Amino acid sequence: MFLGKWRWSTLLLALQWMTKIANNGSTLPQTTPHFDQNRYQMAMEAAGVGMYDFDIVRKQHFWSKECKALLGLPPDAEEDFTFFRSLIHPEDRERVLFLFAEHHHMKTPHKIEYRLVWPDGTIHWIVDHGRFLYDQQGNPIRLLGVAWEITALKQAEEARSQANEQLREFFCQIGHELRTPLTALKGNLQLSERHLRRWLAAHENSLAEKEKLLLQRLKRWNEQALRQANVENHLIENLLDVSALQAAGLCISLEPRNLVQVVSAAVDDLQTIMPPCTLFCETCEPSDIPVMVDEVRIGQVITQYIKNALHAAAERPPIIVGISLEEKVARVWVKDTGPGLSCEQQVSIWKLLQSASGLTGSQCPGGNRLGLGLYLCRELIRLHRGQIGVESVPGEGSTFWFTLPLRELQP
Repeated sequence: MFLGKWRWSTLLLALQWMTKIANNGSTLPQTTPHFDQNRYQMAMEAAGVGMYDFDIVRKQHFWSKECKALLGLPPDAEEDFTFFRSLIHPEDRERVLFLFAEHHHMKTPHKIEYRLVWPDGTIHWIVDHGRFLYDQQGNPIRLLGVAWEITALKQAEEARSQANEQLREFFCQIGHELRTPLTALKGNLQLSERHLRRWLAAHENSLAEKEKLLLQRLKRWNEQALRQANVENHLIENLLDVSALQAAGLCISLEPRNLVQVVSAAVDDLQTIMPPCTLFCETCEPSDIPVMVDEVRIGQVITQYIKNALHAAAERPPIIVGISLEEKVARVWVKDTGPGLSCEQQVSIWKLLQSASGLTGSQCPGGNRLGLGLYLCRELIRLHRGQIGVESVPGEGSTFWFTLPLRELQP
């Protein structure tokens, strides 16, 4: 960060120097008490910054030795704009020349990234930052600029992009490999659950007490196994979503929706699988809160919040889901009566792959120690241009919340 700020300061100084050159009408300025040519040259050398100056009226070029080095040329090479243009990568040349012309027309400074093909055939990335100077009639008389190389940065970006793509493909393959046997396992568990339920209903009166007890235990164990299979499926889905986010491949489909209905539907779906008198929903006075959301993704966030609260509350219900209106935003919150979170935990819970070791309650949602759920919630709300957070006091429970911008209704 320090090096970046230092280089930027050097670039500004270089442009000031070049402007003074132009105003003096000379390619190399004279040293004055307030303007030391050597000082600026040393700064640009240290920063790896090259300078160029094109006198449009006289058709004269000046390239500093650092600028020539950026073009793959020796210090004594002759300055030639036609030759420079030939060095621009063929795939970038039209774009770069168009941008030069556009900034010339608009009379604004330019800052362009492009590739150069050196005489030895190697490809290098540079940043070109400069501006045209004009006479009183508005005619261009000078083109001044500085440039520096960013090849290493571009290579790092490309390597990171390739790594992200490989990681995404890996996660997709892993997800497929994990879901195939898990789907068969869930199907068999659901089938055995139905058979057990039907068989118990048909033969309950003819069974001995020990047989009833054994079958009830089998039914309970089967239900527990099915719940765990659903947890594993949820973890796989989160893993795939997070990998898509990391690769910038997760898309949301925003559509006009009533937030009250979206929240109510998510709560109703969970009511059927939660103990009675556990989950309650409170909404504000308006029954229609217009928002632009991906209903499935917002339901996913609400479900994650409620599962967090259920795990945190343990034997201390209830869990309350609420909606409130604020200025230009709607606020959805889920309140539990769990052990609460410290200030440090309130910050760390949103991080990807945050270890839940040694933490309890909402910090370890649903027993998920991968640290995917709340990170995914944060990113989904960010994609909706909303905010996310938690309010908690140790020993007094937690309230997880998110906001969504209200949709402007057409008059």
